[in-house]
Amino acid sequence: MSELNADQKTIKALFEDKKVDFLIFFEDERYLVILEERANYMLLITAYYLEYDNALEKQKKHYDQYKAEGAPHNGTPSETPSTTGR
Repeated sequence: MSELNADQKTIKALFEDKKVDFLIFFEDERYLVILEERANYMLLITAYYLEYDNALEKQKKHYDQYKAEGAPHNGTPSETPSTTGR
């Protein structure tokens, strides 16, 4: 998990799931990008605008929970409650 600050905008990037999915959360823009790691590249799975406030709050909560659980920094996926059994 990492936070990047580009032009005063915070991009919250994290990954999770047994499939090693990467989530990139653009909080200020209300946008979520989901990537999947392949052998030599990252594949775009989907990207979408978080139109509703509850969807935005859910992603904020998910990010905060992931961060609080001690998200790995070394490329090791972790299991979070939102992805268990997926």
